[in-house]
Amino acid sequence: MTYERSQLEAAIRCGLAHALTDREMAAQLHLGPSTISHWRHRFGLAPADKFERRFRTRYGPDAVERFRALADAGTTFRELGAAFGVSHEYARQVYCKLYQRSRRGRTAEARA
Repeated sequence: MTYERSQLEAAIRCGLAHALTDREMAAQLHLGPSTISHWRHRFGLAPADKFERRFRTRYGPDAVERFRALADAGTTFRELGAAFGVSHEYARQVYCKLYQRSRRGRTAEARA
């Protein structure tokens, strides 16, 4: 199948917006994953952040919202972990992924 450069770029950008992997985009476009990876690099696009999508798949469609609500209420990492059936360390890592910073940094920022 032949694609124009602009069509391919639009398709890759759309796939990244939906947090698809190179392999998933390749299957949709009937291309190889290495071809998608090559063109994604040529267009200067970073791979999609698939964390939230995988977290929702594993812990339920509203998992991110529940986690944020509990975290915003001041729940400890140990309590967050217990609510999702994971360790407090994994709860801390999820917090850092979702908020892009540590709780300590967020608390200091709120005080300022």
